[in-house]
Amino acid sequence: LTLATGLLYTRSSRLGELDILLVPFVVAAIFGIAVSWRSHRSRRRAHWPALILATIAATSATMTKGPPALAVIALAAYGGIALYSAFTPDPLDTTLFNRNAPPAVSAARSPRVAVISVAALAGAAGLVASLRQSHAPGEYVGSALLALICAALGAILASIAQPQRALACLAAYSRTHPLIILGVPLLVFWLWTRAVAARIGPDAALAVAAEEAEDNLRLFVPISPINNLEAMAYGAGLGSIAALLAIIWLIKDRPRPRPEWFILFAWTGLGFALFSLASKGVPRYLTPLWPGLCLLGALFLAQRAADSRTPRRDRAVFGALIAALAISQAAWYACGRDRFFPDLSPRAFMRDLLRPERAVDPARLATLGFRNPAVDFYAEHPVRPIGDIGMRASMAGIDTWSLADLRADLKAGGQPMTILARNAAVESLIQAGFVVETIRLEARFTIDNRKSEIKAVRVTTLAP
Repeated sequence: LTLATGLLYTRSSRLGELDILLVPFVVAAIFGIAVSWRSHRSRRRAHWPALILATIAATSATMTKGPPALAVIALAAYGGIALYSAFTPDPLDTTLFNRNAPPAVSAARSPRVAVISVAALAGAAGLVASLRQSHAPGEYVGSALLALICAALGAILASIAQPQRALACLAAYSRTHPLIILGVPLLVFWLWTRAVAARIGPDAALAVAAEEAEDNLRLFVPISPINNLEAMAYGAGLGSIAALLAIIWLIKDRPRPRPEWFILFAWTGLGFALFSLASKGVPRYLTPLWPGLCLLGALFLAQRAADSRTPRRDRAVFGALIAALAISQAAWYACGRDRFFPDLSPRAFMRDLLRPERAVDPARLATLGFRNPAVDFYAEHPVRPIGDIGMRASMAGIDTWSLADLRADLKAGGQPMTILARNAAVESLIQAGFVVETIRLEARFTIDNRKSEIKAVRVTTLAP
Protein backbone atom coordinates (compact mmCIF):
# COMPACT_ATOMS: atom_id res chain seq x y z
CA LEU A 1 0.00 0.00 0.00
CA THR A 2 2.79 2.44 0.79
CA LEU A 3 4.25 1.72 -2.66
CA ALA A 4 1.15 3.36 -4.14
CA THR A 5 2.23 6.62 -2.48
CA GLY A 6 5.72 6.59 -4.02
CA LEU A 7 6.42 9.78 -5.95
CA LEU A 8 9.03 8.37 -8.32
CA TYR A 9 7.26 5.01 -8.54
CA THR A 10 3.95 6.60 -9.56
CA ARG A 11 5.73 8.87 -12.03
CA SER A 12 7.48 5.89 -13.63
CA SER A 13 4.12 4.12 -13.87
CA ARG A 14 2.47 7.13 -15.51
CA LEU A 15 5.30 7.73 -17.98
CA GLY A 16 5.63 4.07 -18.83
CA GLU A 17 9.36 3.87 -18.12
CA LEU A 18 10.91 0.49 -18.89
CA ASP A 19 12.16 0.14 -15.30
CA ILE A 20 8.60 -0.04 -13.95
CA LEU A 21 8.17 -3.47 -15.58
CA LEU A 22 10.88 -4.81 -13.27
CA VAL A 23 8.84 -4.36 -10.11
CA PRO A 24 6.39 -7.31 -10.33
CA PHE A 25 9.11 -9.68 -11.58
CA VAL A 26 11.65 -8.66 -8.93
CA VAL A 27 9.07 -8.91 -6.14
CA ALA A 28 7.89 -12.36 -7.31
CA ALA A 29 11.45 -13.69 -7.62
CA ILE A 30 12.49 -12.49 -4.17
CA PHE A 31 9.24 -13.85 -2.70
CA GLY A 32 9.85 -17.30 -4.22
CA ILE A 33 13.40 -17.47 -2.86
CA ALA A 34 12.21 -16.29 0.58
CA VAL A 35 9.55 -19.03 0.69
CA SER A 36 12.12 -21.70 -0.14
CA TRP A 37 14.52 -20.29 2.44
CA ARG A 38 11.82 -20.55 5.08
CA SER A 39 11.19 -24.15 4.00
CA HIS A 40 14.89 -24.82 4.46
CA ARG A 41 14.86 -23.40 7.97
CA SER A 42 11.70 -25.19 9.09
CA ARG A 43 11.85 -28.53 7.22
CA ARG A 44 15.37 -28.66 5.77
CA ARG A 45 14.05 -28.99 2.22
CA ALA A 46 13.53 -26.82 -0.83
CA HIS A 47 10.13 -25.47 -1.88
CA TRP A 48 10.12 -26.24 -5.59
CA PRO A 49 6.88 -24.46 -6.62
CA ALA A 50 8.28 -21.26 -5.11
CA LEU A 51 11.63 -21.82 -6.81
CA ILE A 52 9.96 -22.36 -10.18
CA LEU A 53 8.06 -19.10 -9.67
CA ALA A 54 11.33 -17.37 -8.77
CA THR A 55 13.08 -18.74 -11.87
CA ILE A 56 10.32 -17.58 -14.22
CA ALA A 57 10.17 -14.16 -12.56
CA ALA A 58 13.97 -13.74 -12.57
CA THR A 59 14.09 -14.69 -16.26
CA SER A 60 11.36 -12.17 -17.05
CA ALA A 61 13.20 -9.46 -15.12
CA THR A 62 16.45 -10.22 -16.95
CA MET A 63 14.74 -10.09 -20.33
CA THR A 64 13.23 -6.74 -19.34
CA LYS A 65 16.37 -4.92 -18.19
CA GLY A 66 19.31 -7.29 -18.56
CA PRO A 67 21.79 -8.47 -15.89
CA PRO A 68 21.30 -5.43 -13.57
CA ALA A 69 17.78 -6.69 -12.82
CA LEU A 70 19.19 -10.08 -11.89
CA ALA A 71 21.77 -8.38 -9.67
CA VAL A 72 18.98 -6.75 -7.62
CA ILE A 73 17.31 -10.16 -7.11
CA ALA A 74 20.60 -11.79 -6.14
CA LEU A 75 21.56 -9.06 -3.67
CA ALA A 76 18.11 -8.85 -2.08
CA ALA A 77 17.38 -12.56 -1.67
CA TYR A 78 20.75 -14.28 -1.52
CA GLY A 79 22.39 -11.21 -0.01
CA GLY A 80 19.73 -11.31 2.71
CA ILE A 81 20.53 -14.95 3.43
CA ALA A 82 24.22 -14.04 3.63
CA LEU A 83 23.50 -11.13 6.01
CA TYR A 84 21.47 -13.41 8.24
CA SER A 85 24.22 -16.02 8.29
CA ALA A 86 26.84 -13.36 9.01
CA PHE A 87 25.16 -11.59 11.90
CA THR A 88 22.56 -13.82 13.58
CA PRO A 89 23.63 -15.39 16.88
CA ASP A 90 22.47 -18.82 15.66
CA PRO A 91 23.12 -19.11 11.90
CA LEU A 92 22.05 -22.77 11.83
CA ASP A 93 18.57 -21.93 13.22
CA THR A 94 18.65 -24.81 15.69
CA THR A 95 16.05 -23.28 18.00
CA LEU A 96 14.05 -21.10 15.63
CA PHE A 97 11.19 -23.55 15.07
CA ASN A 98 11.72 -25.82 18.08
CA ARG A 99 11.20 -23.71 21.16
CA ASN A 100 11.56 -26.71 23.51
CA ALA A 101 15.03 -27.59 22.27
CA PRO A 102 17.99 -26.59 24.42
CA PRO A 103 19.68 -23.37 23.36
CA ALA A 104 22.29 -23.93 20.71
CA VAL A 105 25.83 -22.81 21.11
CA SER A 106 25.99 -19.56 19.21
CA ALA A 107 28.61 -19.13 16.56
CA ALA A 108 31.69 -17.40 17.79
CA ARG A 109 31.83 -13.75 16.97
CA SER A 110 33.99 -12.92 14.02
CA PRO A 111 37.36 -11.67 15.27
CA ARG A 112 36.89 -7.94 15.60
CA VAL A 113 40.43 -7.21 14.51
CA ALA A 114 39.91 -9.09 11.25
CA VAL A 115 36.55 -7.45 10.57
CA ILE A 116 37.85 -3.95 11.32
CA SER A 117 40.99 -4.55 9.24
CA VAL A 118 39.09 -5.76 6.18
CA ALA A 119 36.54 -2.95 6.52
CA ALA A 120 39.32 -0.35 6.79
CA LEU A 121 41.15 -1.70 3.74
CA ALA A 122 37.95 -1.82 1.68
CA GLY A 123 36.98 1.69 2.77
CA ALA A 124 40.44 3.05 1.91
CA ALA A 125 40.34 1.42 -1.52
CA GLY A 126 36.89 2.88 -2.19
CA LEU A 127 38.02 6.32 -1.06
CA VAL A 128 41.08 6.30 -3.33
CA ALA A 129 39.07 5.08 -6.32
CA SER A 130 36.36 7.73 -5.90
CA LEU A 131 38.69 10.64 -5.06
CA ARG A 132 40.26 10.26 -8.49
CA GLN A 133 36.92 11.42 -9.94
CA SER A 134 36.12 14.12 -7.35
CA HIS A 135 36.45 17.73 -8.50
CA ALA A 136 33.95 19.69 -6.38
CA PRO A 137 33.23 19.99 -2.62
CA GLY A 138 29.95 18.08 -2.95
CA GLU A 139 31.71 15.25 -4.72
CA TYR A 140 34.11 14.82 -1.80
CA VAL A 141 31.07 14.08 0.37
CA GLY A 142 30.06 11.45 -2.18
CA SER A 143 33.56 9.96 -2.01
CA ALA A 144 33.24 9.66 1.76
CA LEU A 145 29.89 7.88 1.33
CA LEU A 146 31.42 5.47 -1.20
CA ALA A 147 34.22 4.75 1.26
CA LEU A 148 31.65 3.96 3.99
CA ILE A 149 29.78 1.65 1.58
CA CYS A 150 32.99 -0.21 0.74
CA ALA A 151 33.87 -0.48 4.43
CA ALA A 152 30.44 -1.94 5.23
CA LEU A 153 30.75 -4.48 2.42
CA GLY A 154 34.21 -5.41 3.70
CA ALA A 155 32.83 -5.99 7.21
CA ILE A 156 30.05 -8.20 5.83
CA LEU A 157 32.51 -10.32 3.83
CA ALA A 158 34.82 -10.66 6.83
CA SER A 159 31.93 -11.77 9.02
CA ILE A 160 30.55 -14.32 6.56
CA ALA A 161 34.05 -15.76 6.10
CA GLN A 162 33.88 -17.39 9.53
CA PRO A 163 33.67 -21.16 8.82
CA GLN A 164 30.47 -21.93 10.75
CA ARG A 165 28.68 -18.95 9.27
CA ALA A 166 29.90 -19.72 5.77
CA LEU A 167 28.68 -23.33 6.09
CA ALA A 168 25.28 -22.14 7.32
CA CYS A 169 25.03 -19.79 4.33
CA LEU A 170 26.00 -22.55 1.89
CA ALA A 171 23.46 -24.88 3.47
CA ALA A 172 20.73 -22.29 2.89
CA TYR A 173 21.91 -21.78 -0.68
CA SER A 174 21.75 -25.53 -1.28
CA ARG A 175 17.97 -25.42 -0.81
CA THR A 176 17.33 -22.07 -2.49
CA HIS A 177 19.39 -23.03 -5.56
CA PRO A 178 21.05 -19.81 -6.75
CA LEU A 179 22.67 -21.68 -9.65
CA ILE A 180 19.20 -22.40 -11.04
CA ILE A 181 17.49 -19.13 -10.12
CA LEU A 182 20.34 -17.01 -11.50
CA GLY A 183 21.73 -19.42 -14.08
CA VAL A 184 18.56 -20.02 -16.10
CA PRO A 185 17.94 -16.27 -16.70
CA LEU A 186 21.56 -15.78 -17.75
CA LEU A 187 21.31 -18.72 -20.13
CA VAL A 188 18.10 -17.38 -21.69
CA PHE A 189 19.64 -13.92 -21.94
CA TRP A 190 22.75 -15.36 -23.62
CA LEU A 191 20.62 -17.31 -26.11
CA TRP A 192 18.66 -14.15 -26.85
CA THR A 193 21.86 -12.16 -27.51
CA ARG A 194 23.03 -14.92 -29.85
CA ALA A 195 19.73 -14.70 -31.73
CA VAL A 196 20.04 -10.92 -31.98
CA ALA A 197 23.65 -11.20 -33.14
CA ALA A 198 22.61 -13.70 -35.83
CA ARG A 199 19.98 -11.24 -37.06
CA ILE A 200 21.91 -7.96 -37.05
CA GLY A 201 25.47 -9.26 -37.14
CA PRO A 202 27.95 -9.97 -34.33
CA ASP A 203 29.84 -6.70 -34.78
CA ALA A 204 26.68 -4.60 -34.57
CA ALA A 205 25.45 -6.53 -31.51
CA LEU A 206 28.83 -6.14 -29.79
CA ALA A 207 28.91 -2.42 -30.57
CA VAL A 208 25.43 -1.88 -29.09
CA ALA A 209 26.30 -3.92 -25.98
CA ALA A 210 29.55 -1.99 -25.49
CA GLU A 211 27.76 1.33 -25.95
CA GLU A 212 25.07 0.35 -23.44
CA ALA A 213 27.63 -0.79 -20.88
CA GLU A 214 29.70 2.37 -21.31
CA ASP A 215 26.66 4.56 -20.78
CA ASN A 216 25.24 2.74 -17.74
CA LEU A 217 28.16 1.06 -15.95
CA ARG A 218 30.03 3.83 -14.14
CA LEU A 219 32.24 2.84 -11.20
CA PHE A 220 32.88 5.02 -8.15
CA VAL A 221 31.10 8.14 -9.43
CA PRO A 222 31.18 10.47 -6.37
CA ILE A 223 27.82 12.13 -7.06
CA SER A 224 26.03 8.78 -7.39
CA PRO A 225 25.40 8.01 -3.68
CA ILE A 226 24.23 11.59 -3.08
CA ASN A 227 21.69 11.38 -5.91
CA ASN A 228 20.55 7.96 -4.71
CA LEU A 229 20.12 9.12 -1.11
CA GLU A 230 18.07 12.07 -2.29
CA ALA A 231 15.86 9.79 -4.40
CA MET A 232 15.37 7.32 -1.54
CA ALA A 233 14.36 10.19 0.76
CA TYR A 234 11.19 10.87 -1.23
CA GLY A 235 10.91 8.39 -4.11
CA ALA A 236 8.78 5.88 -2.21
CA GLY A 237 6.49 8.51 -0.66
CA LEU A 238 5.17 7.39 2.71
CA GLY A 239 7.41 4.33 2.36
CA SER A 240 10.52 6.54 2.36
CA ILE A 241 9.40 8.36 5.52
CA ALA A 242 8.42 5.14 7.28
CA ALA A 243 11.69 3.46 6.24
CA LEU A 244 13.66 6.25 7.90
CA LEU A 245 11.58 5.79 11.06
CA ALA A 246 12.19 2.03 10.80
CA ILE A 247 15.96 2.58 10.74
CA ILE A 248 15.72 4.82 13.82
CA TRP A 249 13.53 2.21 15.56
CA LEU A 250 15.96 -0.62 14.73
CA ILE A 251 18.95 1.34 16.05
CA LYS A 252 17.17 2.69 19.12
CA ASP A 253 15.15 -0.32 20.32
CA ARG A 254 17.29 -3.10 18.82
CA PRO A 255 14.49 -5.64 18.35
CA ARG A 256 15.60 -9.17 17.53
CA PRO A 257 15.14 -9.28 13.75
CA ARG A 258 13.31 -12.19 12.17
CA PRO A 259 15.11 -13.98 9.35
CA GLU A 260 12.95 -12.42 6.61
CA TRP A 261 13.87 -8.95 7.83
CA PHE A 262 17.40 -9.50 6.54
CA ILE A 263 16.01 -9.70 3.01
CA LEU A 264 14.58 -6.21 3.48
CA PHE A 265 17.93 -4.99 4.84
CA ALA A 266 19.74 -6.45 1.84
CA TRP A 267 17.10 -5.31 -0.65
CA THR A 268 17.48 -1.68 0.37
CA GLY A 269 21.03 -1.56 1.75
CA LEU A 270 22.89 -3.75 -0.72
CA GLY A 271 20.73 -2.45 -3.57
CA PHE A 272 21.71 1.10 -2.63
CA ALA A 273 25.36 0.00 -2.51
CA LEU A 274 25.12 -1.59 -5.97
CA PHE A 275 23.69 1.48 -7.71
CA SER A 276 26.00 3.84 -5.81
CA LEU A 277 29.17 1.95 -6.66
CA ALA A 278 28.37 0.93 -10.24
CA SER A 279 26.10 3.58 -11.77
CA LYS A 280 25.99 7.31 -12.42
CA GLY A 281 23.21 8.00 -9.91
CA VAL A 282 20.05 8.06 -12.04
CA PRO A 283 16.97 7.91 -9.72
CA ARG A 284 14.91 5.66 -12.04
CA TYR A 285 17.57 2.95 -11.71
CA LEU A 286 16.37 2.54 -8.11
CA THR A 287 12.84 1.57 -9.20
CA PRO A 288 13.23 -2.14 -8.27
CA LEU A 289 14.35 -1.06 -4.78
CA TRP A 290 11.13 0.82 -3.94
CA PRO A 291 9.16 -2.33 -2.89
CA GLY A 292 11.91 -3.29 -0.44
CA LEU A 293 12.06 0.23 0.97
CA CYS A 294 8.28 0.29 1.38
CA LEU A 295 8.26 -3.12 3.06
CA LEU A 296 10.90 -1.89 5.49
CA GLY A 297 8.74 1.14 6.27
CA ALA A 298 5.60 -0.98 6.50
CA LEU A 299 7.40 -3.18 9.00
CA PHE A 300 7.73 -0.18 11.30
CA LEU A 301 4.13 0.91 10.74
CA ALA A 302 2.81 -2.57 11.55
CA GLN A 303 4.99 -2.83 14.65
CA ARG A 304 3.95 0.64 15.77
CA ALA A 305 0.28 -0.24 15.44
CA ALA A 306 0.76 -3.56 17.27
CA ASP A 307 2.53 -1.91 20.21
CA SER A 308 0.18 1.06 20.45
CA ARG A 309 -2.44 1.48 23.14
CA THR A 310 -4.78 2.76 20.42
CA PRO A 311 -4.09 0.40 17.49
CA ARG A 312 -7.37 1.13 15.74
CA ARG A 313 -6.70 4.85 15.72
CA ASP A 314 -3.14 4.34 14.46
CA ARG A 315 -4.28 2.01 11.70
CA ALA A 316 -6.94 4.52 10.71
CA VAL A 317 -4.34 7.32 10.54
CA PHE A 318 -1.95 5.18 8.47
CA GLY A 319 -4.79 4.11 6.19
CA ALA A 320 -5.95 7.69 5.72
CA LEU A 321 -2.42 8.86 4.87
CA ILE A 322 -1.95 6.07 2.35
CA ALA A 323 -5.35 6.69 0.76
CA ALA A 324 -4.81 10.46 0.61
CA LEU A 325 -1.39 10.19 -1.02
CA ALA A 326 -2.42 7.44 -3.43
CA ILE A 327 -5.62 9.22 -4.51
CA SER A 328 -3.94 12.62 -4.82
CA GLN A 329 -1.17 11.22 -7.01
CA ALA A 330 -3.63 9.30 -9.16
CA ALA A 331 -5.71 12.47 -9.60
CA TRP A 332 -2.60 14.53 -10.35
CA TYR A 333 -1.36 12.27 -13.13
CA ALA A 334 -4.86 11.56 -14.46
CA CYS A 335 -5.98 15.16 -14.93
CA GLY A 336 -4.44 17.65 -12.48
CA ARG A 337 -1.02 17.95 -14.11
CA ASP A 338 -2.52 18.44 -17.56
CA ARG A 339 -5.04 20.96 -16.26
CA PHE A 340 -2.75 23.19 -14.21
CA PHE A 341 0.54 22.73 -16.10
CA PRO A 342 -0.33 21.67 -19.65
CA ASP A 343 2.96 23.09 -20.97
CA LEU A 344 4.97 20.40 -19.18
CA SER A 345 3.81 17.86 -21.75
CA PRO A 346 4.11 18.24 -25.54
CA ARG A 347 0.72 16.53 -25.97
CA ALA A 348 -1.39 19.62 -26.80
CA PHE A 349 1.54 21.32 -28.51
CA MET A 350 2.06 18.43 -30.94
CA ARG A 351 -1.66 18.05 -31.63
CA ASP A 352 -1.81 21.73 -32.51
CA LEU A 353 1.33 21.52 -34.66
CA LEU A 354 0.16 18.46 -36.62
CA ARG A 355 -3.28 19.79 -37.52
CA PRO A 356 -3.86 19.09 -41.25
CA GLU A 357 -4.08 22.75 -42.24
CA ARG A 358 -0.52 23.36 -41.02
CA ALA A 359 0.87 20.81 -43.52
CA VAL A 360 3.62 19.63 -41.17
CA ASP A 361 5.18 16.33 -42.22
CA PRO A 362 6.17 14.25 -39.13
CA ALA A 363 8.96 12.69 -41.22
CA ARG A 364 10.46 16.21 -41.64
CA LEU A 365 10.30 17.10 -37.95
CA ALA A 366 13.37 17.80 -35.80
CA THR A 367 14.41 19.16 -32.43
CA LEU A 368 17.38 21.52 -32.04
CA GLY A 369 19.51 21.45 -28.90
CA PHE A 370 17.24 19.10 -26.92
CA ARG A 371 15.36 15.85 -27.20
CA ASN A 372 12.16 14.70 -25.51
CA PRO A 373 10.91 11.15 -26.25
CA ALA A 374 7.33 12.34 -25.68
CA VAL A 375 7.67 14.48 -28.82
CA ASP A 376 8.42 11.31 -30.81
CA PHE A 377 5.45 9.60 -29.18
CA TYR A 378 2.93 12.28 -30.10
CA ALA A 379 4.45 12.70 -33.56
CA GLU A 380 4.09 8.93 -34.05
CA HIS A 381 7.42 9.09 -35.85
CA PRO A 382 11.12 9.32 -34.88
CA VAL A 383 12.00 13.01 -34.55
CA ARG A 384 15.45 14.02 -35.79
CA PRO A 385 17.76 15.44 -33.06
CA ILE A 386 19.99 18.29 -34.28
CA GLY A 387 23.01 19.44 -32.32
CA ASP A 388 25.27 17.89 -29.71
CA ILE A 389 22.80 16.67 -27.07
CA GLY A 390 24.74 13.59 -25.90
CA MET A 391 22.07 11.23 -27.23
CA ARG A 392 23.10 7.93 -28.78
CA ALA A 393 21.54 7.04 -32.12
CA SER A 394 20.58 3.62 -30.74
CA MET A 395 18.55 5.34 -28.03
CA ALA A 396 16.96 7.99 -30.26
CA GLY A 397 16.17 5.51 -33.04
CA ILE A 398 17.48 8.03 -35.56
CA ASP A 399 20.86 9.62 -36.31
CA THR A 400 21.75 13.02 -34.88
CA TRP A 401 22.45 15.82 -37.38
CA SER A 402 24.67 18.87 -37.25
CA LEU A 403 23.68 22.20 -38.81
CA ALA A 404 25.87 21.26 -41.77
CA ASP A 405 23.85 18.07 -42.23
CA LEU A 406 20.64 20.09 -42.07
CA ARG A 407 21.93 22.54 -44.69
CA ALA A 408 23.01 19.71 -47.01
CA ASP A 409 19.65 17.97 -46.69
CA LEU A 410 17.66 21.12 -47.41
CA LYS A 411 19.78 21.93 -50.43
CA ALA A 412 19.51 18.38 -51.77
CA GLY A 413 15.76 17.90 -51.32
CA GLY A 414 14.36 21.37 -51.23
CA GLN A 415 11.68 20.32 -48.70
CA PRO A 416 11.42 22.53 -45.61
CA MET A 417 12.15 21.15 -42.15
CA THR A 418 9.95 21.86 -39.13
CA ILE A 419 12.20 22.37 -36.11
CA LEU A 420 11.32 22.67 -32.43
CA ALA A 421 13.80 24.82 -30.53
CA ARG A 422 14.36 27.31 -27.72
CA ASN A 423 14.32 31.01 -28.62
CA ALA A 424 18.12 31.22 -28.47
CA ALA A 425 18.44 28.24 -30.79
CA VAL A 426 16.03 29.84 -33.27
CA GLU A 427 18.27 32.92 -33.32
CA SER A 428 21.28 30.70 -34.03
CA LEU A 429 19.48 29.29 -37.08
CA ILE A 430 18.91 32.80 -38.42
CA GLN A 431 22.54 33.74 -37.81
CA ALA A 432 23.65 30.58 -39.62
CA GLY A 433 21.87 31.78 -42.76
CA PHE A 434 18.69 29.71 -42.68
CA VAL A 435 15.33 31.14 -43.64
CA VAL A 436 13.10 30.75 -40.58
CA GLU A 437 9.32 31.07 -40.49
CA THR A 438 7.66 30.87 -37.06
CA ILE A 439 4.55 28.68 -36.83
CA ARG A 440 2.02 30.37 -34.54
CA LEU A 441 0.51 27.84 -32.14
CA GLU A 442 -2.11 28.23 -29.43
CA ALA A 443 -0.63 25.48 -27.19
CA ARG A 444 2.60 25.93 -25.23
CA PHE A 445 5.42 23.52 -24.46
CA THR A 446 8.25 24.25 -21.99
CA ILE A 447 11.39 22.42 -20.90
CA ASP A 448 14.21 23.06 -18.42
CA ASN A 449 11.76 23.13 -15.51
CA ARG A 450 9.52 25.58 -17.38
CA LYS A 451 12.41 28.01 -17.92
CA SER A 452 12.54 27.59 -21.70
CA GLU A 453 9.60 27.79 -24.07
CA ILE A 454 9.78 25.76 -27.27
CA LYS A 455 8.96 27.38 -30.59
CA ALA A 456 8.04 25.63 -33.82
CA VAL A 457 9.67 27.05 -36.96
CA ARG A 458 9.70 26.07 -40.62
CA VAL A 459 13.27 26.19 -41.95
CA THR A 460 14.62 26.49 -45.49
CA THR A 461 17.98 27.63 -46.88
CA LEU A 462 18.70 30.80 -48.78
CA ALA A 463 18.73 30.51 -52.56
CA PRO A 464 22.31 29.96 -53.87
